[in-house]
Amino acid sequence: MVKLVRCARLKQGLASQDFRRHGLFMSSTRRLKGRSGFTPEEALMRPRPDLPSCGAVSSPRALPDEPRRAPRLAAVLILALGCAGALGAQQAQEPKEIEGLKAQFEALLKEQDARHQAEIEALKRTIADLSARVQQLQAERASSLQPPAAPATLAPPAVQPASPAPPPVPTVAAMRPPEKELPPEGRPLSATIPINVYGSLRFKSAADSSGTSEIQDNSSRIGLKAEMPLGDTSATVYARAEVGMRLIKNDASVVLHPDPAGTTATANNVFSARLGYVGFRTPGGTATWGRQWSVYYDIGGWTDQFAAWGGEAQGTYNAGTDGSPSGTGRVDQALIYRTPNFPLKLGLQVQNRSLTTSELKWGDTLAASLRWEGSSGLGFGAAYVDVRDGVRAPKSGQPKAGDRSFIAGAKFFRDPLYVALTYADFKNHEKDDAGTWFSGHGYELYAQYAAAPRWFVYGGFNALEPGGSYRGRYRMRYVDVGIKYLFHGTSFLFLEIKPEDSRKADGSKGRRSALATGAFFDF
Repeated sequence: MVKLVRCARLKQGLASQDFRRHGLFMSSTRRLKGRSGFTPEEALMRPRPDLPSCGAVSSPRALPDEPRRAPRLAAVLILALGCAGALGAQQAQEPKEIEGLKAQFEALLKEQDARHQAEIEALKRTIADLSARVQQLQAERASSLQPPAAPATLAPPAVQPASPAPPPVPTVAAMRPPEKELPPEGRPLSATIPINVYGSLRFKSAADSSGTSEIQDNSSRIGLKAEMPLGDTSATVYARAEVGMRLIKNDASVVLHPDPAGTTATANNVFSARLGYVGFRTPGGTATWGRQWSVYYDIGGWTDQFAAWGGEAQGTYNAGTDGSPSGTGRVDQALIYRTPNFPLKLGLQVQNRSLTTSELKWGDTLAASLRWEGSSGLGFGAAYVDVRDGVRAPKSGQPKAGDRSFIAGAKFFRDPLYVALTYADFKNHEKDDAGTWFSGHGYELYAQYAAAPRWFVYGGFNALEPGGSYRGRYRMRYVDVGIKYLFHGTSFLFLEIKPEDSRKADGSKGRRSALATGAFFDF
């Protein structure tokens, strides 16, 4: 009975399922029929002796349920195997892709680490270099605060001259500076002793209208300069020493530039003192002590630019001296103050010396200068010197009693043209060819034009006339023209001619016209 109930339930469940709806039944029947030659219905109706009987059945569907279960199991197994294969293939492929991505990620991390490591090493080297530089600067600072062991250690960078800047000239480096200025900036003697050395070797060959000729030295010189800070302040201490060199003996046959290159007592020596001073530079100006260019030359230097002659009518190099006794040229035993480099500049000068029996306790000469130099290229200035220790019958190197000098000047510079004019008025300041002191006035003009790269033409005149109670007929008057070729820096070759119209004290013809050629080699 139990078996009959189970068979009825099985037949009811099989009848309620529609395998054709899913297509799985038909495909399964085709496969099964292809193998056995019967359809599933025919196979179910075919008697199977190996299966147990469920009892007498009047219908073919009363066969046992096991044969009907076979096609369903086959279809399910085929579907499961297909899904399992696809899933297995996908699972086999995914680890490979993951491994590839993982390898790329690790390579990128290694590349970034290497790059960062290189940057870190570069920063470490930079920090080490900066630390070494800081230590070096601290050591230099400590050494600069210690007193120098020798004069050679008083040295740092190049000094700006205490005297004013030279008149501007075409292409700036084209012309030699005025006599008071440094030639080139010079070069340090060594890295540890920053003392700068500079020099200028100057030679010329001259001939006058009488046929007399000679080769002469032309105020050659060599110098040293140094500069260092004054402790922790904004002030600077600087120094300069310059020596004139007379490398070629100068005869008196052809008179050239009036500057004797040294004091009257040493002008004929191989070496002579030109400059030597120490100074302080502060935001409020400069103060210098020693032998240096006067405030009078702040104006006179505007026209003292000729290569062979010039500088005679303005009173700077008076009475055959370098201007020290009268306080107008390179003054000795002088204290000078100059205001900062503003458009309006003031200079004050005092000389304290024991030169004559008329010396004073303080201020043997007093001088002042006032200049205005604008950005447009125009400049105006004036200076005055009062000699207070002069004597009535001065010896060589002594000033004349009542010596007073005044100079005024104007200049203009706009590349390629430079023009300057000075006028001097003086008393008991000059001497004629007979040795007589006189008062008078003088003019000097200098003009220069940059005609071509490295080529310059220049010219001007000097005129000095006695006045007052002077009874002689002396006068000094000449025109001066020339050409220059710059071959390196401020070094140049020149050719200069001077037509003369001068007279001696007795009225006879004075100096002869002359021609000069030479070279300035600056270093």
